[in-house]
Amino acid sequence: MRAILILLASTVVAGAEPASRADRALVVAWAKGFFADPYSLRSTEISDRTVVNGVSVLCVAFNARNLAGGYAGIYRKPFEITPAGLVPGERSYRVNTETCYAPQITMRPFPELSAIK
Repeated sequence: MRAILILLASTVVAGAEPASRADRALVVAWAKGFFADPYSLRSTEISDRTVVNGVSVLCVAFNARNLAGGYAGIYRKPFEITPAGLVPGERSYRVNTETCYAPQITMRPFPELSAIK
């Protein structure tokens, strides 16, 4: 029983820190360049900076319109935190969408992303 408690304690988010203003600004800039219609993003959330499987990550959740104009559903986008800055997860191949569903990821409201002008 003691070994199980130690294992569970190791999955607690130790050292997680909230996303900084710079992190948030970089994600907003990424969204402006990535989406065809970044002004219609809704249900936006951002995670704390967290370590998942030995990799520092930041996750963003959003519901975006597709090219036909309909909302596609909530999607979680991972960003790897590197010394050079945030790198979209699918480009780094160390993190992917499933990374953002790890139990240690906690999402918080991200109103700046849904208020792009």
